[in-house]
Amino acid sequence: MVTITHSKRQKKASLNLKYRGDDWIFFDRIIIMNDKKDYMVWKVHNLDQKVELLEPSKTIEEINLHLKAGQVNRLEKVFKNGRLVKLWFMGQEDAVYSISEVDRLANLDVIKYYKGLDLESL
Repeated sequence: MVTITHSKRQKKASLNLKYRGDDWIFFDRIIIMNDKKDYMVWKVHNLDQKVELLEPSKTIEEINLHLKAGQVNRLEKVFKNGRLVKLWFMGQEDAVYSISEVDRLANLDVIKYYKGLDLESL
């Protein structure tokens, strides 16, 4: 999900992503793509991830990606231009998720709000 933090003068957008599964995947790439082939790719280091073992066979890998203004525009294009948006975590194993229509539209609303803030982008 896209999140925003801001002060009186500055704004910052981030993309918070979470994998939850029965085994570690130690992802090093993340791809978000729509059915029109608009996409974004992030290469990440697994040390940047927050990892938790909830119980045997229940793991969480989470990352927070800070977005620059150009990345916000590209992400908006991915969410806006396609009806189906997928999220891939790629690493030792891969995990693919479809982003629900409700989440796709919610992310677009957050991006619209972010772009409407008359503040300096970080």
